[in-house]
Amino acid sequence: MKVIAAVFNSSSYTGYSNPPSSAPFAVHEVDATAGATSGTTGYNVETESFTHSVLVEDGSTTW
Repeated sequence: MKVIAAVFNSSSYTGYSNPPSSAPFAVHEVDATAGATSGTTGYNVETESFTHSVLVEDGSTTW
C-alpha cells in the first residue's frame, strides 16, 4: 500500500473539464505532496514557491 498526501492552495480559478467552456469547476492547485510505502517515510521536495510542509509516515505495526 502507498499513502499519498496533498496540500491544496485555498485560492482557486475556473477550469473546464470539457474545454473551452463546458463543465466548469473550481481549480485548486496543489502546493505540496508526499508519498510513503510501508516501512518508509516520505516528504515533499522544496521549491522556490514552497509554502507548506508535507510528511507521510507509516504508523502500521506487524504484531
